[in-house]
Amino acid sequence: MVNALFAVLAASSISLDLVSLEIGVVLDIVAGSLALIYWSYHKPDYVANARPLGVSITAVESGLIGIILVVEAIILLFLPVVGILGVLVGAVGVGFFKLGKGLWDGKGWAQEIMMLLSVIGIIVSLVLLPRGEGNPILSLFQLWYLRRPHVSQFFGGEISC
Repeated sequence: MVNALFAVLAASSISLDLVSLEIGVVLDIVAGSLALIYWSYHKPDYVANARPLGVSITAVESGLIGIILVVEAIILLFLPVVGILGVLVGAVGVGFFKLGKGLWDGKGWAQEIMMLLSVIGIIVSLVLLPRGEGNPILSLFQLWYLRRPHVSQFFGGEISC
């Protein structure tokens, strides 16, 4: 979803003298560098039963996506021809909101769905990569993060490889 948002909102590329870089890749590199710098100075404390910060961010993100999709669905319902799509968009929005609530509460099914969505994101990004529109870095990081031991412990168990 974030990659699609970057593709819609960002300019296609930044033109440099010799190399043209995608904005999504630059933003991922900056965000990853900031995270590494932060974690090098502030070691995380993995307290049992505490919600990890990354899970909180992912839960809020999923909830916001759900709310936005429900609002878009309501707007679509007022259009004569494509109004029926509003029902489908609304159902997806309610699903994302429920997913965000499940992530916030530490439900195991929510972790599994997020891992599945991350794998789908990786596949879609790899398919779009030759066209210059795909960026699997965020999805790869999300899949890696959701499999971390302290995150799996928050969701109630270990994930087997």
